[in-house]
Amino acid sequence: MFSSDRLRTVFACSALAATLAFAGVVAAQDGTPVISPSPMASPMASVSVQIALVDVEGNLVGTGAIAQSSGQVVIQISGRDIEPGEHGIHIHESGVCSAEGDMPFGAAGAHFNPTNASHGAPTDADAHAGDLGNLLVGDDGAYTVSIATAKVTLEPGTPNSLRDADGSALVIHANADDLMTDPTGNSGDRIACGIIYPSTTVGTPGAATPAATPAS
Repeated sequence: MFSSDRLRTVFACSALAATLAFAGVVAAQDGTPVISPSPMASPMASVSVQIALVDVEGNLVGTGAIAQSSGQVVIQISGRDIEPGEHGIHIHESGVCSAEGDMPFGAAGAHFNPTNASHGAPTDADAHAGDLGNLLVGDDGAYTVSIATAKVTLEPGTPNSLRDADGSALVIHANADDLMTDPTGNSGDRIACGIIYPSTTVGTPGAATPAATPAS
């Protein structure tokens, strides 16, 4: 368990970092889209939430902020203690991050997909709205990344909103996403999970992460 003081500290740091950078999806040398930080000036966010990601043992492996501004949602996270290399990263359809059961973090559901699209790259117009590509982790197990997408919103009341009754979660997978195999991109087990908005349809879930709360 993490103390509230410690979580407040990492949240404050990551929220500050989130105001300093934007990024999109860039192409690696082999042509595979890989998420990579690209610092830019950021306008004031209209809606934002904080997020903490934990692994299946409950260890904190990432913190950050998700903010909406000018028609885009920007996801910025940083952390460590993830296996080096590429890992699929997706928004999932339910805000539950329980590591219990046969599939840790299975309660987070499938990729967020309000248009019933097929799995693909984040640059594909007809891919899942929750398909964010691959997170690149350094040899030291650390990562820092920003992802910008216009396919989702933090505003309630629309089909592509992450802020619905089911909530939403951010999930990191064990393997790289091949960006085409439906429905998961062969990205393997779910190794880290963070609640974006908590589900209100599952009673009181045994969530592994604190619920993100809107910032004023």
